[in-house]
Amino acid sequence: MPTSSDTIADFTRARFPELARVDLAVSDAGQDGSDRQYFRVRAGSTEDNRSIVVMRYGTDRQENEAFVPLTEFLEEIDVACPSLLSHQQDERLVWLQDLGTHDLSSHNANDWETIRRPYYEAALREVIKIHQFSENDLRKNSPTLVDRLEPHFDASMYHWEQEYFFNNFATSLSAADQSTVRTAAENSVLKNLTEELARYPRALIHRDFQSRNIKVIDGNIYFIDYQGMRFGLPEYDIASLIYDPYVSLSADQRETLIAYYCTLLQDSSTPHLTLTDDDFRDRLAKCAIQRLMQALGAYGFLTYKKHKSHFLESVAPATANLREVIATSPSFAFLLPILDLKDPLPQP
Repeated sequence: MPTSSDTIADFTRARFPELARVDLAVSDAGQDGSDRQYFRVRAGSTEDNRSIVVMRYGTDRQENEAFVPLTEFLEEIDVACPSLLSHQQDERLVWLQDLGTHDLSSHNANDWETIRRPYYEAALREVIKIHQFSENDLRKNSPTLVDRLEPHFDASMYHWEQEYFFNNFATSLSAADQSTVRTAAENSVLKNLTEELARYPRALIHRDFQSRNIKVIDGNIYFIDYQGMRFGLPEYDIASLIYDPYVSLSADQRETLIAYYCTLLQDSSTPHLTLTDDDFRDRLAKCAIQRLMQALGAYGFLTYKKHKSHFLESVAPATANLREVIATSPSFAFLLPILDLKDPLPQP
């Protein structure tokens, strides 16, 4: 799928006639863990420093095809996301509002009360707009979109995430012997977890709701990388945010965000979101275990299968977060030996 800067410049000039005679500077804007490429296109002189982000998506993952209709849907329900400027489907190119380079993780060292907390609370206010939609609601509002979404979270999806953890994290990064790994993978507590989470009413969720997917520009937050949106548990999104390995949150800060989201739930009149604080917290802990297992599996996969060694930096914070959750959920203590890491971590 690699595309040259000159090609991106040519397509951009053709798509935007007002740029036909303008000098365009094209730079890499990141790729991370996907089969998508991002380019930043700057137009004009330094005095007129306009810029656009161009996304080139591949064919490896069906979810990439959903990005444009999901962006249109988010704009319809007033969720902050990049403005869609143009789409050339035959070339798999999307032109988007440039949201800059700062995200929630960029503010990790800033003051909690005056900077970070307001941004996190703003993100929660935005994401609950997505969580308001049950499958029936979305079919009424956007009937064609439902069939474009990735498969919803069910017992088989949760089981796949757990296998992803054992196959890509435990076999590559864990210091545990393979007998210990196999015994943990076969523990009935994990099967019970998949069945329990699958029983709860599902809502529309972001699916990868973490700090690097929440851009910050001019004091406002915007969501990105939502092409994996599907029906699941809102608690999975909240767990992704507050146990995010890319940032550091204290137990008190996590509690502040949990309490804030619970107040948003109380203000919601949506039946599938109506539950007590205790029920929410119980589901949240279980979703946090599930999500962190998935994240650790992803770090192993991206490191050793995709040769992206920078994901190793997130392994230790993710295992620390999972240990913290397990401390309040002792039935999952059998996972602790798997979280002991090889020293040093093997390089790809």
